[in-house]
Amino acid sequence: MKCRSFFTLFSAAILVAGTLTPAFAQYRYPQYASGDRDYGRSDSYRGGDASRRWDRFLDDSSNHDFARIFRANPNIIHDREYMSQWTGVRDLFNNHPEVRDYVHQLASDYDRNTRPGEKWHRLMDANPDFASRYRQDPSIVADSNLRNDEPEIREFIKTNPDVRPYLENRASRSYNRDYRD
Repeated sequence: MKCRSFFTLFSAAILVAGTLTPAFAQYRYPQYASGDRDYGRSDSYRGGDASRRWDRFLDDSSNHDFARIFRANPNIIHDREYMSQWTGVRDLFNNHPEVRDYVHQLASDYDRNTRPGEKWHRLMDANPDFASRYRQDPSIVADSNLRNDEPEIREFIKTNPDVRPYLENRASRSYNRDYRD
Protein backbone atom coordinates (compact mmCIF):
# COMPACT_ATOMS: atom_id res chain seq x y z
CA MET A 1 0.00 0.00 0.00
CA LYS A 2 2.78 2.39 0.90
CA CYS A 3 4.44 1.73 -2.43
CA ARG A 4 1.22 2.41 -4.32
CA SER A 5 0.64 5.80 -2.59
CA PHE A 6 4.30 6.76 -3.11
CA PHE A 7 4.00 5.90 -6.79
CA THR A 8 0.79 7.95 -7.06
CA LEU A 9 2.33 10.98 -5.36
CA PHE A 10 5.50 10.67 -7.41
CA SER A 11 3.50 10.45 -10.67
CA ALA A 12 1.42 13.48 -9.68
CA ALA A 13 4.58 15.46 -8.87
CA ILE A 14 6.10 14.61 -12.26
CA LEU A 15 2.86 15.51 -14.02
CA VAL A 16 2.63 18.89 -12.27
CA ALA A 17 6.34 19.65 -12.83
CA GLY A 18 6.06 18.63 -16.47
CA THR A 19 3.21 21.03 -17.14
CA LEU A 20 4.77 23.94 -15.26
CA THR A 21 8.27 23.66 -16.69
CA PRO A 22 7.43 25.25 -20.05
CA ALA A 23 5.88 28.22 -18.23
CA PHE A 24 9.05 28.75 -16.20
CA ALA A 25 11.22 28.29 -19.25
CA GLN A 26 9.72 31.29 -21.01
CA TYR A 27 12.05 34.22 -21.63
CA ARG A 28 11.40 37.07 -19.22
CA TYR A 29 11.72 39.82 -21.87
CA PRO A 30 9.68 38.73 -24.90
CA GLN A 31 10.69 41.78 -26.97
CA TYR A 32 14.23 40.33 -27.09
CA ALA A 33 13.23 36.71 -27.59
CA SER A 34 14.01 35.00 -30.86
CA GLY A 35 11.63 32.23 -31.77
CA ASP A 36 13.54 31.27 -34.90
CA ARG A 37 16.97 31.13 -33.26
CA ASP A 38 19.52 29.02 -35.07
CA TYR A 39 21.34 27.27 -32.26
CA GLY A 40 23.94 25.91 -34.67
CA ARG A 41 25.42 29.40 -35.00
CA SER A 42 25.98 32.01 -32.38
CA ASP A 43 24.73 35.56 -32.71
CA SER A 44 28.30 36.81 -32.90
CA TYR A 45 28.89 34.71 -36.02
CA ARG A 46 25.81 36.01 -37.83
CA GLY A 47 26.14 39.54 -36.58
CA GLY A 48 22.94 39.35 -34.53
CA ASP A 49 21.96 42.83 -33.44
CA ALA A 50 24.83 44.36 -35.44
CA SER A 51 23.46 43.03 -38.72
CA ARG A 52 19.95 44.26 -37.95
CA ARG A 53 21.27 47.68 -36.92
CA TRP A 54 23.36 47.88 -40.14
CA ASP A 55 20.41 46.85 -42.31
CA ARG A 56 18.21 49.48 -40.66
CA PHE A 57 20.90 52.08 -41.27
CA LEU A 58 21.14 51.17 -44.98
CA ASP A 59 17.34 51.13 -45.35
CA ASP A 60 16.96 54.60 -43.82
CA SER A 61 16.03 57.11 -46.52
CA SER A 62 18.62 59.62 -45.30
CA ASN A 63 21.37 57.06 -46.05
CA HIS A 64 20.12 56.11 -49.51
CA ASP A 65 23.20 57.40 -51.38
CA PHE A 66 25.65 55.69 -49.06
CA ALA A 67 23.66 52.44 -49.19
CA ARG A 68 23.77 52.41 -53.00
CA ILE A 69 27.52 53.01 -53.00
CA PHE A 70 28.19 50.45 -50.25
CA ARG A 71 26.13 47.75 -51.91
CA ALA A 72 28.08 48.28 -55.12
CA ASN A 73 31.46 48.44 -53.36
CA PRO A 74 31.69 47.31 -49.72
CA ASN A 75 35.42 48.06 -49.77
CA ILE A 76 34.77 51.79 -49.43
CA ILE A 77 34.73 51.34 -45.68
CA HIS A 78 38.48 50.66 -45.79
CA ASP A 79 39.25 54.10 -47.24
CA ARG A 80 39.29 56.53 -44.30
CA GLU A 81 39.56 59.58 -46.54
CA TYR A 82 36.48 58.67 -48.55
CA MET A 83 34.54 57.58 -45.46
CA SER A 84 35.19 60.90 -43.72
CA GLN A 85 32.46 62.50 -45.81
CA TRP A 86 29.80 60.12 -44.46
CA THR A 87 29.17 61.44 -40.96
CA GLY A 88 26.24 59.11 -40.31
CA VAL A 89 28.39 56.04 -40.89
CA ARG A 90 31.20 57.47 -38.80
CA ASP A 91 28.79 58.16 -35.92
CA LEU A 92 27.27 54.68 -36.19
CA PHE A 93 30.70 53.03 -36.13
CA ASN A 94 31.87 55.16 -33.20
CA ASN A 95 28.74 54.50 -31.15
CA HIS A 96 28.44 50.80 -32.06
CA PRO A 97 31.83 49.10 -32.54
CA GLU A 98 30.09 45.74 -33.04
CA VAL A 99 28.46 47.17 -36.19
CA ARG A 100 31.85 48.41 -37.42
CA ASP A 101 33.33 44.93 -36.87
CA TYR A 102 30.37 43.31 -38.62
CA VAL A 103 30.68 45.60 -41.65
CA HIS A 104 34.43 45.04 -41.88
CA GLN A 105 33.72 41.30 -41.89
CA LEU A 106 31.21 41.81 -44.71
CA ALA A 107 33.84 43.66 -46.73
CA SER A 108 36.41 40.92 -46.07
CA ASP A 109 33.94 38.25 -47.20
CA TYR A 110 33.23 40.33 -50.32
CA ASP A 111 36.95 40.43 -51.13
CA ARG A 112 37.46 36.72 -50.55
CA ASN A 113 34.34 35.38 -52.21
CA THR A 114 33.65 37.70 -55.14
CA ARG A 115 35.43 37.41 -58.47
CA PRO A 116 36.61 40.65 -60.16
CA GLY A 117 34.06 40.35 -62.96
CA GLU A 118 31.21 40.01 -60.46
CA LYS A 119 32.47 43.04 -58.55
CA TRP A 120 32.55 45.08 -61.76
CA HIS A 121 29.04 44.05 -62.83
CA ARG A 122 27.71 44.78 -59.37
CA LEU A 123 29.12 48.30 -59.68
CA MET A 124 27.61 48.69 -63.15
CA ASP A 125 24.20 47.67 -61.83
CA ALA A 126 24.44 50.37 -59.16
CA ASN A 127 25.54 53.05 -61.67
CA PRO A 128 23.40 52.70 -64.82
CA ASP A 129 24.47 56.05 -66.32
CA PHE A 130 28.13 55.14 -66.18
CA ALA A 131 27.33 51.60 -67.37
CA SER A 132 25.80 52.91 -70.60
CA ARG A 133 28.84 55.14 -71.21
CA TYR A 134 31.14 52.21 -70.48
CA ARG A 135 29.30 49.98 -72.95
CA GLN A 136 29.85 52.57 -75.66
CA ASP A 137 33.55 53.01 -74.82
CA PRO A 138 35.22 50.52 -72.43
CA SER A 139 38.46 52.49 -72.55
CA ILE A 140 36.73 55.16 -70.46
CA VAL A 141 38.13 53.53 -67.30
CA ALA A 142 41.67 54.44 -68.40
CA ASP A 143 40.66 58.09 -68.96
CA SER A 144 42.34 60.51 -66.55
CA ASN A 145 39.17 62.62 -66.41
CA LEU A 146 37.39 59.70 -64.77
CA ARG A 147 38.85 60.81 -61.43
CA ASN A 148 36.92 64.06 -61.59
CA ASP A 149 33.81 62.92 -63.44
CA GLU A 150 33.04 59.67 -61.61
CA PRO A 151 34.30 59.62 -57.99
CA GLU A 152 32.47 56.34 -57.27
CA ILE A 153 34.22 54.57 -60.14
CA ARG A 154 37.57 56.06 -59.13
CA GLU A 155 37.03 54.88 -55.56
CA PHE A 156 35.95 51.43 -56.74
CA ILE A 157 39.10 50.96 -58.81
CA LYS A 158 41.21 52.26 -55.92
CA THR A 159 39.68 49.92 -53.33
CA ASN A 160 39.45 46.88 -55.63
CA PRO A 161 42.88 46.58 -57.27
CA ASP A 162 42.08 43.06 -58.51
CA VAL A 163 39.50 44.51 -60.93
CA ARG A 164 42.00 46.58 -62.98
CA PRO A 165 43.54 43.53 -64.76
CA TYR A 166 40.03 42.28 -65.49
CA LEU A 167 39.12 45.64 -67.07
CA GLU A 168 42.35 45.83 -69.08
CA ASN A 169 41.78 42.33 -70.42
CA ARG A 170 38.19 43.15 -71.26
CA ALA A 171 39.14 46.43 -72.99
CA SER A 172 41.81 44.70 -75.08
CA ARG A 173 39.34 42.02 -76.16
CA SER A 174 36.75 44.59 -77.22
CA TYR A 175 39.45 46.63 -78.99
CA ASN A 176 40.61 43.58 -80.93
CA ARG A 177 37.04 42.65 -81.78
CA ASP A 178 36.26 46.17 -83.00
CA TYR A 179 39.50 46.30 -84.93
CA ARG A 180 38.75 43.08 -86.83
CA ASP A 181 35.21 44.05 -87.76
